Amino acid sequence: MNSNLILIFPILLIMALLLILCFILCMVSLSKCNRLKRQLSDGEFEEKIEEAERKISRLAKEASQSGALPAADLSDPGAIRRIGIERFDAFPGVTGAFSFSAALLDDNYNGIILTTLYGHESSNTYIREIKEGDSDVKLLEEEIKALEKAKNN
Repeated sequence: MNSNLILIFPILLIMALLLILCFILCMVSLSKCNRLKRQLSDGEFEEKIEEAERKISRLAKEASQSGALPAADLSDPGAIRRIGIERFDAFPGVTGAFSFSAALLDDNYNGIILTTLYGHESSNTYIREIKEGDSDVKLLEEEIKALEKAKNN
């Protein structure tokens, strides 16, 4: 009987220490949650977000004025303005339409088709050059659909 008590006492002591440690960790977490709750309810978080937005706007304006970010020339006929996207399942057993073809064309129907074929084992990306709305290589059915969407866009 005494030998059982000798074994039970250290086990109970260890369990009590673990319980105290868990209680301390819970109190620390609760304190952090309460501090975050106060910050959110005081509007401090919103103020920081607004301040960050103001800084981003100011930096973008400065970069634009300094010429670091050139303004987009929408009158350029070589600018990509026609976009068509076709999502699809590339392989049997792969669902979710993670594969896609994206046609990016200018006003003269020149540009590229970017195709990504997603599978469980690998993912491959291909680029097809498009000149005057046509390709020198045979296009996938989905690439043709994306190209037609871009032409009609």
